[in-house]
Amino acid sequence: MEDDLLESALELYIESGARDQPSVADSTVEEHEGSTYAVLRNVNGVLAVCVLGGSDWLKRDHNPPEAVLA
Repeated sequence: MEDDLLESALELYIESGARDQPSVADSTVEEHEGSTYAVLRNVNGVLAVCVLGGSDWLKRDHNPPEAVLA
């Protein structure tokens, strides 16, 4: 599931027109207060955070909890 979630987050990130390339090795799936987040990172830090809603949709979270950014 984590690989699928990161892949979906990467597709969403690319579709947004972003130019920086995330690193699969640095990107993670995080759980926080009952929510699941895909955190896309590269060597420079966090590029984007997506939150999983329900069981079938993913959206960018422009104000993620600090706990998932660590």
